[in-house]
Amino acid sequence: MTTNQIPSRLLRQVANILIKGLRDKVYYYQGKGHLELESSLRTLCNIARRHAELEETTNWGYYFLIEDYESAFQRFSIKPLSHFLDAISEIALQYLEGSVVKDLNQAFAENNFPYRLQNNPATPWISPLPTGNQLGEKTD
Repeated sequence: MTTNQIPSRLLRQVANILIKGLRDKVYYYQGKGHLELESSLRTLCNIARRHAELEETTNWGYYFLIEDYESAFQRFSIKPLSHFLDAISEIALQYLEGSVVKDLNQAFAENNFPYRLQNNPATPWISPLPTGNQLGEKTD
């Protein structure tokens, strides 16, 4: 099994960027009907939890959902890197429709994360930096 050591600072930044993107999506929504923040957050939370191999949340209420969402992000620190990358690409490109790609890439650059997200669901990730054991990946 391959695990990684994504810096906790980067995990927090990414989680916050996605929440801000969700708030913007709900606030600026102009489709039929309306989006509610709480139900949208629940969807976001469940996407993250699925990729972190956790059960879907059974909670409702903004603060309870935030707790479940944050626990999924903490779990990414002990999961293979692909779980994190898959979650971020699904949330950012599909659920948030690419609205947070620039902000995520800025956070990745600030934290020397060797991948960048591109607004292309077919090939979402590129690695502009040399690959290797930069994230402290361990294989057993």
